[in-house]
Parts: sequence; structure tokens; C-alpha cells
Amino acid sequence: MNNNPIQIVLNTSDYIDSPVPEPNGSNKEFYPHKDKAFSEHKNEILKSVRDMKISLENKEFHTLFAHVVLKPAAWAKSHRPVRSVFKTNHVPYVGGDNIGEMLVEINEQNVDSILSSIEKAEEVTREKVNPATNKIEFKPSRNKSEVGAISFIREHDESDKRKFSIDSAFKWLQNESCGRVYLVELFSLGDEQNKDLSRINDLHKDFVLTLDFLPVASQRYERKGKNKGGVFYVLELSEEDNSNLGIHKIIIDTICQHDAVKRMYLPPLITTTQEVNYEEKTDKSLDFNVEEDVDYPVVGIVDTGVMPLEVLKNWRVGGADFISSEEQSRSHGTFIAGLLCAGNVFNPELPALGETPCRFYDIDLYPTNKNEFSLNYPRGFIDFLRQLDAEVQEAKELGVRVFNMSLSLITPVEDDSYSFYASMIDDISDAHDVIFVLPAGNLNEQLLRDEWPDTHTDVLSMLAKYRYQGKDRIFQPCESIRSLSVGALDSTKKPKLLKPSRYTRRGPGPSLGIKPDLCHIGGTLNEDTGLYSLSTSGGLVSGCGTSYSAPLVAKTLAVLNKRIKGYVSRETLYALMIHHAEIPSLLCKKELGEISRDFVGFGIPPSAEDIILYDDSSITLVFTGKFTHPYNELSFDLTWPQSLVDEEGKCRGDISMTLVYSPACDNRFGNEFIRLNLDAFLRQAAINAETGEIIFKGIQKTSLRSSHEEELIKNGLKWWPNKKFSWNLRGRGDSSSWRVVVESLLRSDVVFPREGVPFTVLLTITDPKKGGKVFNEVRSSLISAGVNIADIRTSNIIRAR
Repeated sequence: MNNNPIQIVLNTSDYIDSPVPEPNGSNKEFYPHKDKAFSEHKNEILKSVRDMKISLENKEFHTLFAHVVLKPAAWAKSHRPVRSVFKTNHVPYVGGDNIGEMLVEINEQNVDSILSSIEKAEEVTREKVNPATNKIEFKPSRNKSEVGAISFIREHDESDKRKFSIDSAFKWLQNESCGRVYLVELFSLGDEQNKDLSRINDLHKDFVLTLDFLPVASQRYERKGKNKGGVFYVLELSEEDNSNLGIHKIIIDTICQHDAVKRMYLPPLITTTQEVNYEEKTDKSLDFNVEEDVDYPVVGIVDTGVMPLEVLKNWRVGGADFISSEEQSRSHGTFIAGLLCAGNVFNPELPALGETPCRFYDIDLYPTNKNEFSLNYPRGFIDFLRQLDAEVQEAKELGVRVFNMSLSLITPVEDDSYSFYASMIDDISDAHDVIFVLPAGNLNEQLLRDEWPDTHTDVLSMLAKYRYQGKDRIFQPCESIRSLSVGALDSTKKPKLLKPSRYTRRGPGPSLGIKPDLCHIGGTLNEDTGLYSLSTSGGLVSGCGTSYSAPLVAKTLAVLNKRIKGYVSRETLYALMIHHAEIPSLLCKKELGEISRDFVGFGIPPSAEDIILYDDSSITLVFTGKFTHPYNELSFDLTWPQSLVDEEGKCRGDISMTLVYSPACDNRFGNEFIRLNLDAFLRQAAINAETGEIIFKGIQKTSLRSSHEEELIKNGLKWWPNKKFSWNLRGRGDSSSWRVVVESLLRSDVVFPREGVPFTVLLTITDPKKGGKVFNEVRSSLISAGVNIADIRTSNIIRAR
């Protein structure tokens, strides 16, 4: 029986220290005994920079921006060419694109020092005997190491500035639902950077003067506060000019020729990503009245609006009433409201929908009439998000913290950028301390995959034969790292047969991060989808889409937030959901590891009740804290439960550990937009046979094959804010002393955020044989050690029907 609550370590801050950092590692030799090859490489790099020096003479402000593309072996912070070739106190580091790609400003002030540093790189392999090990080691100079780290250097050009043709842009902006606007990103400096090293301010002033000669109204956007970002301009055309292809050509050519411009974007189109069968079913019960003595959780529905049905009257706690048009179709929002209020009543044969009911706050911001969209939001999705910001603030005053927004942009995420719109969602989340749940997006009929097979070999074959590789990526702003994004599973009565739906879009997110985060039932793409909810007439219809899997996750999140007494940080709520989510069994084969997470993320979450309570064979510890210094480290010692330790001191048990943190972000840096990494480790004590010293050795993360930066990013989730690892110990080590460790790492030239970095770590230890002693043994040992530990405080006011 599950009757033991999660244990919270109340004094986590007592275990956070600031150890003295170890000095940087030695310089890496990228061309060992390949002197001729290095000489040729060095000359190629020199030629590239010399060509740029000539190019500077033809530019009005004697400034250009260059892509410094690094070799994969040089992605690690210690190998980056920022201490010698592109010294950060001489060369402005202004952003990035793909992983391992730096954008730097080269100007008349620094170009000669860059050339000099490259020229100083020796063209022979240096070696030296290490007296401590008596082994020969490579000893390149810093100059040679940095030159060797560079793959190539090239100037930022028009092909980087836009990824669309003038004709396609013209056709795109004729759609009333996107707004008659272009979004332009300029190169910019961070607040902490030395402005005297750069000519960016002059370029910005010149760009503004250039806008005066174009037929556009402009508005500047710049992110402030914890999350940093570039400088953006929204350029709005009149209705008359928008219908003139020649005007579009003048605008695009002028903007993309300006040296201040990093990139130009088309405005996005919003979709509700829905598939609904409107054949009403009459054999379903509609008995789901509000019970007077129940304090229900509330979910905000950001959508088309909910039909004012009599059966939903008492479930609605308020709303925006923004869209008043009689032509508005409220079917999408009504279906979602039905799932929140009575998904378990309408779908009793689906065990995964057994969560406690929620009430809803109706934010009807999405006009289904295209003409009305442009009237309400002349600048498209940017205006939509600004209105959302205002509505969220009002909803928050009524206690709404979780918002389901089953809307997507018809724009897939990109490998070399973190979208402006995801950044805006992050800013709203941070400003109001709320959580958005977003859909991964649906494939249209042309892009649909085949049915998901039952065996891993057939799955691999099906995906290999898919003809539209790369076109099925998740939609923006699903990559938002402050939000939970959700993929869809087919409806099934048997949990062991859960599989991804044909229409659900796939990850990964930028920086190879896990997106979507979670998955849930979204309905099967059949005439009868197997997922039922309300129609606008009050009957029942079946429907499918990631739009309908997202509110089921939002529901559990809201119940969890309500079920726990007192304030719960967003990091803790995220961690609880991710930690307890399970990958569907059909996707658990080792051969499907990387593929599975692109479709289902960390898996499908259980009910809130099953998240917060455990039986006697398990214990879950929660650590919540904040790092305020770049060298902070959490170090927490614990004793392994004695029932899981044999006579030789070997430890067994199933372990899972989850880390969630809210890092500082800067979308100027593309795929490297997350500027700070936290990582968690579980280490066991061991005695050094030679010195007798006790050291703690970490358990190798099973997802990792090497310690190279590329592998750490791909499978170790380095630089990603949500991490989850698991181990199955069958007899390890010879000590019952263990340690939980959390460490931080900053990227090059990054200042630690003044407001600190909040984090939550969850650790679960389970006896796979269900011996029933783990909870009491661990809890007693922690209390004896003076740890301030307490049960998570839960409320019994809400209950499942």
C-alpha cells in the first residue's frame, strides 16, 4: 500500500558549499605528429582572416561578423579559442548558431591581434615527460591548441540572414492570420560586455536610419531581466504595401544587406492542431456535476474559448471573454474543457485518464476567423503573446498557475536557434511564476507516419523508410524550456500497448535536448479515435491530436500543485512529473533509446496520487536549493539502506535521480542558448588501497558511452535543464556510504546570474524484491545524522471521483 509521502530535505542550503575550483586543464593537441597537416590548416585560417581584413576596408564602419566553427573535439569550454586567438577582452563574442559555432565581431581594432595570435602557433608537435607518471605528454602552446580547435572561419553573409525566397515571403504574408510583419534580429552585446571594443552601437544607429527610408512601421524588442537575448525589430507593412511584391523585394534586400542584421524571420502562423470527428455519441454518461465540498484545482485554457454549456457552467471559474464574434468556433476549447472536467467520466475504459477533475479558467484568445485574427493581432503572434501576458496576470490573481495552451506555430524548431516566441513564453512564465503546457504539434495528412509497429526491429524499419525525414520536427514554441511539452499516444485500454500516434511530431529540441518532455493519450487517427469529450452542443464526440494530450498532463500538474500544501517551486513540480513518468513498455528496448525520447520524452506521468505516495520498499528524497555563486556545489551524504547491503558491503537496489534547474538563457547564442549547466551525480565511498584515503566514485551514467563533449550533450543532457538517470545495482562496491552531488559549469565569458539558479533534485531508492524496509531505514538514518527532513505536506480536500 502506498502510504509513505515523499521526504523533503528542509535544510538543503546547509549542504551547499563553494569549493576551490581546479585549474583549467592542459592545452589539447589537435594535430599530434601531423605537423604538415597543421601547417596547411594554419595557413587556411590565416587566409580566411586576411580576406576579412580586406573586406573591412570596404565597410563603412570597418566591422564584420564571423562564424568560428569548432571541431567536435573542441566543443568543451576549456578548448574554445577565447584565451589567445579571440581573447574576450579584445574580440566581442556576440552569439552563436549551431553547437560548437561562435559568432565574433572582427573590426579594425582587433583584426591584427587575431592574425598575430594565429601566426604564433608553432608548426611542430611539442612533447614533455611528466615526472609524476614518467609518460610522454603533448605540450602545445595555447596558440597552437586554439588554432587546431578551429575547423574553419567564414564571414556572416546573406545566406545566413534569411532562409526564404522573396516570392515565398510575399505569399506567406498574404495570409491574414500571420500579421503583415517581418522580424529582424540584430547582432548585439551582453550587458556585461565592454562596449568600447565594438562598433555595434554605430551599426544599430545606422540601421534605425535605414528604416526611415523603408515603407514600414518599426518597433524594437529587447529582453530584460534574468533571460537575455538579442535586439529584435518588428517591421509592419500597410495593407496596400503588403500586396506589392516590389515593396517586399526592396525591404528584404535592404535589410539583408545591412551589416547589423543577424537574421530576418517570417511571421508564424498559429494552428490549434486539432482532428475532430463530429459524430456525436449518445451512449456515454454525462454525469459530472461539481461537488460543493471539493476544492478543485484550476487549469487555464488558452484557446478558442469554451462553449457556455449548462453542464460546464459550474466548472468555469472565470475567463477573459476576449473573442465575442458569433462566428467563433469554440469546439477545440470545449473539447479540452471536457477532458479537464470529466475526462475520466467520458473515457472510463482508458486507465490513464483517471486523474482528479479540474475546473477551468477560459482565456479565449485564438480567433478562428482569419479576418478577426488580423483585427485583434495586427502584428500576429507577437501581439497574441502580449495579450496573453496581460490575461495570465489576471488569472494568476485567482490562483491559476497551470495553463494549457494547445496552440502551435506552423514553424518547426530549428537546430541553430532558440525561437523568439519560445523566449517570450519563458519570460511570461518567469514574470508570473506560472507553467505552460504545450502540444508537440500534429503532422498533416501528407506527412503522416505508418502505424507504430509492436517490435523494435519493425519500428526501426518503419522510421528508416519514412519519406519526409526532418519535416516531422516539433513545432515552435514547444521548445520553451520553462514549459512542459507533450506528445501523443494512441488510445488503448491496455497500458502495456501504449504507442506514439501516427500524427505526433518528434524531437529533439535545440541543443539536442529532450522535447517533448512528456506524452499522454491523444486519440488514435481513426474514424472513432477512442478519446471522447464534449461537443459544442453538449454531446460527446471523439477527437485526436497533441492538443488533447497536453491538457491531460496539465491536469495532473494542476492536481499535484494543489495536492501539496504550501508553495511549490516550478522546478520541483517539473521534477516530480518527469521523475515519475514512465516510457511506454513497447518503447523500452535499448535499440529504441534515442528514438523513444524524441517521441515521448521522459514518458507518461502517473496520477498525482501515485507521484507523492510510496510503499515501504521505496523512499524518495527531494532537495530544493539555489546556487548563488559559480563554484557552488551541493554535497549530501547518506547511508544506504541496510536491507540492501550484503555482508561484504556491496549495495543493491533500483535508483532513479532527476535534476531540474532554471538556467540563465540568451537566445543570441542559438543552439548554445543555455549559458549555465548543472549536473547531478551519485557517488559511493571507496578506500584508496595505496593511501587509505576515502574517495567517492560516481556511478557511470548508463546512457553515456564516452566523456567527450559531443557525447555528454547528446546522451548526458549536458546544457539541458531537465535530466533523469536510472541505475539497477546488483551488488556494487564495499561501502554503504554514498553522496549526492550537484555541480555547476558556466560557458565561456558568462557572468553568473545575480538572482541565482534554483534547482530541485529527486532521488528514489527502491528494493526490487519489495522487502518493505527501505523507507524506514533511510529516514531513520537521516534523522540520526541530524538532517532536517519532513514529509511532503499534502491536502486531502481534493479527491478523484
